[in-house]
This record gives sequence, C-alpha cells and structure tokens, in this order.
Amino acid sequence: MNYHKLMGDFSRLAGLDDAEFEDTGAYFEIGGQPLFLTHEADSQRITLSAPVATLETVSNELAARLLELNLMLMRSGGYAFGYAPETATCLLVASHPIAALDAAGLDAAISAIVAKADAARGLVRLGLELDEVADAKAMRDLMTRQETTLIRA
Repeated sequence: MNYHKLMGDFSRLAGLDDAEFEDTGAYFEIGGQPLFLTHEADSQRITLSAPVATLETVSNELAARLLELNLMLMRSGGYAFGYAPETATCLLVASHPIAALDAAGLDAAISAIVAKADAARGLVRLGLELDEVADAKAMRDLMTRQETTLIRA
C-alpha cells in the first residue's frame, strides 16, 4: 500500500474529510485519545505516538528509568517510549512499515496503541515513583506486575 492511500484510510478512520485531514497535521483524537501520526519517508514507515505523561523535569536518572521501561515494552510487541522535549511529554511509540498495512491493519495498529497507552501511563507513573521503593526485590516485583498488565492490555 502507498502512503497516500494509507493516509486516506487513516483520515476516514479518524472521521475526517480530506480538508480536515490536511488541517490537523499529525495530531488526531481517536476514541477521545490523542494520537500523533508521522510519516518516515526514507524508511517508508508510519509512526503512531500516544502521550502518556507530562514530565516536570528530565534527569539522567529519569532517562535511565524510561530506558529500562523501554526494554519491558519491546518484549510486549514492539512499543517503546519516546520523549518530546518541546512539550516535555513522554510518548508511547509504535512504528509500522507502510507496505505491510492496509485499512484493517492500520485500524488494528491504532486500536492497539490506544489500548496500550492506558497501561503505559500506569507504567510511567510507577517508574516515576520508584524512588519510594527501597528494596530492589520489591521494585522488580512491582515492575513485573505492571509489565504483565501492559502486555495483557
């Protein structure tokens, strides 16, 4: 499938006509959930991103936690955390090859990221609160429970 056909399918899924689609840029709301779609022309992929947290500060420690959470997310189906510095927003990100998507595949990809965004919000909140967990074993147990929740979402 080519990018323009896929974007036509996406605009219909988002309930937008062609003019509205052009006006929105990369930001949409699907089922009341904010969603960003970007086209990576050089790799012929689309990236779907859903905001999961606004971060007050970004430190090396927080970055390390998000990277640790990324390892958990990659095991759950190819999702990862991203960070938008201009808005201080942590994003759940999924990248898909355009050639492998049709309207049904795009709908499934959108549904999946919207469903996993809620679980990812909980995982980020947990990651931000880990300072309160002194025992390393207790921390691993908490992370494992939250990871299981994300995978099942």
